[in-house]
Amino acid sequence: MFSHDNLKKIRLEYGYSQTKIAKYIGVTRSAYSSWEVGTYQPNSKNLKKLAEFYNVDIDYFESDYEIVHKYLRLNELNRYKLMNYANELYSSQLTLYRVHAELSAGKGEWYDENSGYDTVYFDKNISHDIASWIKGDSMEPKYRDGDVALIKNTGFDFDGQVYAVVYRENTYIKKVYLESEKIRLVSINKKYDDILASIDEVRVVGLVVDSFRPMEK
Repeated sequence: MFSHDNLKKIRLEYGYSQTKIAKYIGVTRSAYSSWEVGTYQPNSKNLKKLAEFYNVDIDYFESDYEIVHKYLRLNELNRYKLMNYANELYSSQLTLYRVHAELSAGKGEWYDENSGYDTVYFDKNISHDIASWIKGDSMEPKYRDGDVALIKNTGFDFDGQVYAVVYRENTYIKKVYLESEKIRLVSINKKYDDILASIDEVRVVGLVVDSFRPMEK
């Protein structure tokens, strides 16, 4: 990815004005300025001219250039130390989630709030009451098999929102509609038929507020 910070940094190191660089490249000063603030990016032709002007590789203007360049200059021992430290930093910014292994979406499985859980990690801390594995493809493409659904304990407030519900001792994650004296459970994946049930047959576990694919720690 193009780094506008690297472009500005090297210009300031040399003490050049934006006008001088823009004239060499053959663009207006305002066009060049838009590259430095990140509004636009130079095309491959102009990137090549910038690299020629400063006598650097085109890769210099990539956002990860400095990290890669310094890593390659380290000896084997220091590369090992750096990777260990980077892994520690990466792990420290992940949030731990306890995911109930038996709360599922798809064809429906039994849900038990006191069941065991799996430990997974994600790089955002999202408020929730229950974390659940999503099993099956009935709510794809938004909620994929193997994702984690995050659920808030709520009543039924929003017609057409996605809820975790228990119906006939099976747990589903579905879009829920209130229709007179009936509850309609609707899949996003159109290959699945709707479920139409009486109100007293459906228990709302909570609103699905978000979902994510777990990250490696």
